[in-house]
This record gives sequence, structure tokens and C-alpha cells, in this order.
Amino acid sequence: QNIFERITCTVIVLVAGLCWAYILGEVGAIVTDMNAEKQSFRKMMNGLNKMMQEQGLPHELRRRLRSFFLSNKHQAQFARDQKLLRGMSPQLQAEVSITLNWQWLVKVPFFREFIKMMDIKEMSGINTDPYRACIADVAHHMDASAYAQQEMFGESQVLYILSKGIATLNSRVALVGSVWGEDFVLADRDLIRRTSAFALTYLEVLCLSRDKFFEVVGRREATCPQLKTIVRRYCVRMAAHRGILAQALKLKRQRTPQRLGKSGSQESKLESLDVKSTSSVPTPESERRVMPPVPGTLPEELSPLRVEQRSPRQD
Repeated sequence: QNIFERITCTVIVLVAGLCWAYILGEVGAIVTDMNAEKQSFRKMMNGLNKMMQEQGLPHELRRRLRSFFLSNKHQAQFARDQKLLRGMSPQLQAEVSITLNWQWLVKVPFFREFIKMMDIKEMSGINTDPYRACIADVAHHMDASAYAQQEMFGESQVLYILSKGIATLNSRVALVGSVWGEDFVLADRDLIRRTSAFALTYLEVLCLSRDKFFEVVGRREATCPQLKTIVRRYCVRMAAHRGILAQALKLKRQRTPQRLGKSGSQESKLESLDVKSTSSVPTPESERRVMPPVPGTLPEELSPLRVEQRSPRQD
């Protein structure tokens, strides 16, 4: 063997080693990216266990915390999906948002009316991209919240969409896709129906506040004025309906004490009449009370004066 062959073999071995190291590195990077979420979740759980041990939390509370975080590991998926949506084009954002949120959009009255109007315009050949972009903008402003089992929640002027779990809404069972708080667009809090939600299981909820919604409506007023008109019409109709019901309930509460007072006065009058009628009716002879004689006295028939006044018998 000469020197040339030795150099050639050495170069081949070095290149093969570098290629093998590169392949192993790429495979490791792919596996790491595939398990990135699992690794971050494991780190979070390790930190949670360390914190609970250091603070000396009760075992029941530790169990609830572990159960919550184990169920909450899918919460990061919503943030990742929102980030992916922001990287899409406006038209793709609108199409994906409508597809993902169609289940609850049709349950909100003014959104359902807006979608019908959008379909009619699309059938007429009118461009509906600004309307779809408006829906996508509303979907971007929704926040995700998680609640542990046996928790109560519910704020006024907030639209809630149940995306995972089972809850009760004022003694009514709500499943995945349920929507409540549709009257969140009303400005008067007294006209909004109070709905308290109780988590029967772990819950994941999407929330849309009134301020964020009207921020989108105001920003999209130039390109999509129909949404503002539909929402305004819904607010007027809902406010009138709730106002009439509230006024009727108020009048009913005011009349109830008056009716109770009138009924009480009538009952007292009837009782007085009964007393008068019973006192004016003469008592029969048989029911008169016979007074017992005083000790040491004779009855009236055997008194001496009574005997003298009697006429003598005729033989």
C-alpha cells in the first residue's frame, strides 16, 4: 500500500463519520421536535410536584392540582392554532375561522342573521370576503379559559362557548358546543340574565367580552357596516323585551303587598261581623246557663213568702 491509498481511505472514513453524525443529529432533532410539547409538559409537572412538596400542600389539593394540569395539557393547542391562523392570508383565515367556529356561530342570533345575509349576497354574486374577514377578526379576539371540577364561574357581558367538558347552567346541563350569555351586547347590566355555570368535569371555555367584540365592530364598520346594523337591531329588540318583563315584574311586586293588606282588612271585617252576629242571636231556653244555688238558701219554690202566697187547697 502506498501513501495515496492511505490518504484516500482516511478521507472516506472521515466523510462517512461526518455523514453518520449529521444523520443522527437530524433524526434526534426530528424526534425532539415531535416530543417538544411532551417535554415541556413534563418539565411543568416536575415543577408543580416540587412546588407542592416544598409548600406542604394537603394531599387532596395535590390530587386536584395534578388532575387539572393533566387535563389542561391540550390548552396550549388553542394558542398554537391561533398563532397558525395569524400566519395565513386573510381569505384563508376567514374560511378556517368560519369552519372551526360554525357550531357556535349559528347559535348566536345576530351572528346567525349575519351569516344568512352573507349567504344571500354570495348567491347574488357579491363579494363576501370583507364579511368573512370580520368573522375571522371576532374569532381572533376570543380567549380560552379552563376551570377545574366543582368550580363556579360566570360574568355579565361575556359570551361563553363550551369546547370541552360538561357543566350545569342554572340547573340545566350544558354539553360541548353549548353557548350562553348571548345578551352580552346589552349595555345595561340590569337587563342581562344572570347565568351561573358549575363545572361537573374539567372545562375548557372560549370567552368573548363585550368590549373586544364592539372594538372589532367599530374597526370593521367601513368594510362591514351590516354587522353593526344587525347587532344594533338585536340590542334594541332585546332591550325592549327585557325592559317590559322587568317593568311587569316590578308592578307585580308592588301590587302583592297591597293585595295582602286588602285581604287582611277584609278578613278582619268578616271576623267583626261574625262576632256581632253571634252576640245578637238570642240563646234558646235550653242552652241558658243555670246558676247554682247559694249554700244556706232555699230554692225560690220553697221560700216562706212563696208558700204563704199560695191558695189553700179545697177539700
